[in-house]
Amino acid sequence: MLDTKNRRKRFDPPELDESKDGLVSRKDLGPRDIAWLSALQTHGTLPSTYLHAFGGGSYKGSLERLKQLYHSGYVTRPRDQRRSDRANYQPVSYQVADKGWGILERKGLIDTYTASFRGHTLHQFMVSCLTASIHLACRNHGLTYLSQEDILSDARCTRKELNLPYNGSIIKPDQLFGIKYAEDKVRFFAVEAERAEKNMTRYEEKLRPYDAIIQSRIFRQEWGIPNMRVLVFTATANRIKRMMEPLDGLFNPDHFLFRHKEQFEEQWVVPPVMTDLLEEPWLTTTATFDISRA
Repeated sequence: MLDTKNRRKRFDPPELDESKDGLVSRKDLGPRDIAWLSALQTHGTLPSTYLHAFGGGSYKGSLERLKQLYHSGYVTRPRDQRRSDRANYQPVSYQVADKGWGILERKGLIDTYTASFRGHTLHQFMVSCLTASIHLACRNHGLTYLSQEDILSDARCTRKELNLPYNGSIIKPDQLFGIKYAEDKVRFFAVEAERAEKNMTRYEEKLRPYDAIIQSRIFRQEWGIPNMRVLVFTATANRIKRMMEPLDGLFNPDHFLFRHKEQFEEQWVVPPVMTDLLEEPWLTTTATFDISRA
């Protein structure tokens, strides 16, 4: 359906009739298209602004190309973003569609240990924006971003999944990634995104297994990583203060790092690329911690 200016409406279903002009065939896919599909596979749902940062070129050209990929069935637009009051006035977000997964498979680029991210939730969008922002910031600063796929596919990793059991408890972070600095120094981070208000007793029950795992260093035995901190990402500064309250009784409270972005308090508001998540320190219970340095 077209609007009053004879334009396609942004949330109409894609037009997959390959007889129409402007649709993209498999042979027409270029390096930028593959870079976008790979970024969506690694991080999940991402806005066009983030994909442009991964692919480069002109932003206008990126928007036009993403439209072509959408109407050709390589990417899709999550329906949840339509719930926002700003839906028609902010960048459109994308996921890999079935044809896109097919291209990644043909090129041997399908990840084995990365979640498929086929859910359409605000929580998953929050995690995607966080990890993609840090990935892009690493590129800007000459650091290497190590994805969950990089970690779990490494020969030193014996447990090829995010579920990590300990003392009758199980943790499953939203994402796991690392940053490689100069002289091969590396830090690893488990991501816990908390968009909604949560009972503090329940939140303490969630953090205690992390504390035990960090204290015992079982992550080294299971995931083959030498260190780990937990990035707790939420929507408001007040929520951070409340989240820190249960940490006083933990053995390793400063292994929990906190940041917030108020955009995630609302229904699907697209934040700009948040390179400050790498470039500015995270809060701990006693000080700050700079994840941009080894």
